[in-house]
Parts: sequence; C-alpha cells; structure tokens
Amino acid sequence: MSTISTWRRFGAWLLPACLAAVAPIGSCGCPTNNTIGGGDSGGGGQDAGGGGQDGSSQDSGNVGHDGATGYDGGIYTYDSGQVVEELCPIASQKPAQCQGELVEGSNNLCDGLDNDCDGNIDEGCPCMPGAVQRCFRGPPGHRNIGACSDGQQLCEMQGEAGGTWGACEGGISPRGEVCDDLDNDCNGCSDEVEGCVQPQGTCPAPGDLRTPDGRPFTNYQLRGGDFFPGANAVAWHWNVAGTPCDKMFQALPGSTATAANGQLSFTLHNPDNREASIDFTLSGDYVVTMEVTLNGGDQFSCTWVIHVRAPGLRVELCWDVTGPTSVSAGGPIDVDLHLGKTGTTTQWFTANDCYWTTCRGQNGIWGYTNTAISNCTGPGSLGGFAGSCPNPRLDMDNVDIVARYLPENINIDVPGDGDQFRVMVHHWTTADRAAHPLVNIYCGGELKGTYGAAPDLVEGFDQGGMASGGSMWRVADVTTQVNSSGNTTGCVLTPLRNASGTSYHVTNDDSAF
Repeated sequence: MSTISTWRRFGAWLLPACLAAVAPIGSCGCPTNNTIGGGDSGGGGQDAGGGGQDGSSQDSGNVGHDGATGYDGGIYTYDSGQVVEELCPIASQKPAQCQGELVEGSNNLCDGLDNDCDGNIDEGCPCMPGAVQRCFRGPPGHRNIGACSDGQQLCEMQGEAGGTWGACEGGISPRGEVCDDLDNDCNGCSDEVEGCVQPQGTCPAPGDLRTPDGRPFTNYQLRGGDFFPGANAVAWHWNVAGTPCDKMFQALPGSTATAANGQLSFTLHNPDNREASIDFTLSGDYVVTMEVTLNGGDQFSCTWVIHVRAPGLRVELCWDVTGPTSVSAGGPIDVDLHLGKTGTTTQWFTANDCYWTTCRGQNGIWGYTNTAISNCTGPGSLGGFAGSCPNPRLDMDNVDIVARYLPENINIDVPGDGDQFRVMVHHWTTADRAAHPLVNIYCGGELKGTYGAAPDLVEGFDQGGMASGGSMWRVADVTTQVNSSGNTTGCVLTPLRNASGTSYHVTNDDSAF
C-alpha cells in the first residue's frame, strides 16, 4: 500500500500543483512515502532542504495543536493521511506555540525561531553581515523534538542598513508521520500511524549513538544494517549534501561534482551498497539520506545530520575559479589563505603571517602547543605532518588543482581566551583575472561566519600579484572564547568593510596588516 503526503498553499507560499489532493505516486513533484512494515507502516526521509524567508516555498511542517485552542501551526501543515489520533491525542501532543502575526525584531524575539509561524525566521532582527546562527524551520514548540533539528541561517548584506537574516537551510523539519520508530512530525509521539505494529527499520533522531559526530580527515562509516536490518532489501542508495563550499562548487556553471565522484571537499564511497563511508576534509553539517528498496518495490528511507567538528579555530577558504570547471575558464586561479595574530603580525607575507610559506612546517610560529597527530592526518590531509600537529598550520594548499575542488584551511587547535586574529585572502596568480572567494570560520566546531557566499559575492578581487602584491581581501577579525578547561566555546567575529561600509575590504598591492 502506498500513501502520498499532501501539501497546502498559504498566502504567497507556492507549493506543487497537486495541493491537498491524493495523486499518483511521483506526480506533480509532491513527496512520496511508500508504506512498509507491520501492516500499513512506512519509512520516510525528513525534510532537510533550504526553507524560505520572505515567502519562498518550504516543504516542512506538521499538524501542530495547542491543547486549549486546537490547530495552531500557522503555515506548517503536513498531513500524511495515516495519523491515528487515538494513538496520540491532541492533549498529549507538544503544542505548536505559534504566536499571532508579528515582526520578531520589534518584539524582542530574535531567537532563531519562526515565532508567528509565517515562514520567516527572525524577521526584522538586526545582524552583522556574514554571521551564521542556528535556526529552526517549524513551529517553535517542536524545536528539538523527535527528528527535528536546527539548520543554519546567514546574515546577508543590506548596504549601510547592516544585515538581514536569510533563509534557514539544512537541519531537519517536521514531516508527516510514518512507521520508522521516529517522531517524524515532532509532536511528541512516534509511529502514531494506521497499521504500525513493528517498524522494519529505525531512523535516528539527533543524539542517536548510531550517528556520532565526525572529524575532518577521517573516514566515517555508514552502516545500513544499523537502521534497516531486514533481509528483504534489494537495493541501497546513499546521498550526502555538503557545506557552503560544496554548495558553491556544485552551483558553478558546468559543474558535474557529486558526493561520490571525488570532486567535492568530501567523498562518498560505495553509495549503492548497504555499507558506505565518507571521507571528510572540512567541518560543518552534512545531511545524509539512506534509501532502501524492498521486495515488491516499497521504499524505506531515513535522513539525518552528521556534525563534523574540529577543536579550536578553523578557517576555510574556497573559490570559484579552480577545479574541473576552471579548465574552460582559462585555467585555475591560485588563491591563498592567510591568518595573522593581532599584536604579533605587523605585515602580511612576513615570518609572523601564517600562510603557505610559514605554516607547513612541523612547529607553529606563535608559540602554541602542538596537539595530537590525529587532528591533522588521515584521508584528505595534505599537510604532511608527523608526530604531532603544529598550531597554527595550513592543512591543505591548493595551487593549480583541476581534478577536484580543493579548499584551503588554517587551524589553531588550542587558541587562548581573548586571542585575536585577522583573516586575509590573497590573489596570487600573475594574471589579472576575477575570482570570488568564500571564507567559513568555525569556532569550537560550530560555524560562526560565512563571508563571500551568494548573494554577497566578493567583487574587485581580480589582480594577480604573486609573492606580495595583487588583490587582498581582509575578511574579518576573530576573538576566540576559551573556557577554563582549554576548550574553545565560541568567538566574536568582526567583518572588515570598505570605508563606506557597503562592501568587502579589498585592496590592491597593499601588504599592511
């Protein structure tokens, strides 16, 4: 037996044409759930795509109820067509907690939530362009319930007015309930669907021991049998969605990069096997989807997020004129990542500037303690370090690689509390050609800033200078926050802007710090 989930239209939200109607499986672009298990039970992947600010479509939501008032989920309405209310009475459900229509910024509700359930998160809330925060696409009362987990939201430039929060992307939003041992609609009940007696598979919620955090330069195992142990599977398929750099690589005109073909920052091995694995090189949130085809054609699927974290301060650089697509664009451009320490680095391209010349040796340049070798070796690591990891260090240096899209990154595993740093990007190539760099800054394993991402591309970065000239983009100042145990808990980021404050701080032939 198969069921199809129904979507609805609210206000300016445009969803598939087969709205609120049962249609043949796969028609109209509507999502499908094939039911399997003990009776009419089903496995279903959760929504992990981008969600809309300012009226863009968002295929998440659930049937949210407040015990005293009945339905109150705003735009978030999702009905699998199989929910049995007796298995999860309204009074037992987590309330949606949607408020009346409001502007969050005018009501001191800047909290990463869609408080009035209109599809916009933190509308009217001030933010610093490039800042990244956690956000949740769904009714506020369902945050961190069941399958639901936060995505991330980037503050986009608004000229001299500062910034505004963009779409909440990634994470797991509520969806229609299916039979998979998971609270899919995040209402506080699991498997409250008709005919669900014993799920054939079990999908993981956040914090599940089967889906631990990963680390850069490690091989991460995906064991399909942990989630679907049945012997009636006839086909398996895995897919992985990457981080801001990977999204940029895949959006390049002519890009053929996929999770499995080795061109992205990560590589998915054996995507059509029960047992698969991923080689990670960058930090970030990776959305994993497992699809199982059963005898008879039914489907079971699960979707979850793997957090890949590294200690301390991690700065990552990627750009658009590199890798396979650069061949038809005149060849790759060599762009270099630099990190300076405030009070120590007085000028770029000197011995106290961490970049490809100074930060590939076995000892760090600023007196920080070396750390365990596991932090800087493994699949994808190009640093060539032995015995221990220096701090700071450059783990990956991309000069002219065209076989794949290779970012650069600089790490300090053990910064001090209150230490201050400056990030700079240099156009090294001799030719005057335009590139658009993107920088991600992670503190304590959490993405805190993304600079240069669409729609706020870096312009005027177009003069090559080789050793110490050409275009230089001073990205941001970073102040690390470290607790008494030596663990980095966060950081304060201050983006650097031009004199008018309306664009990025790009100069030419100026090596002053």
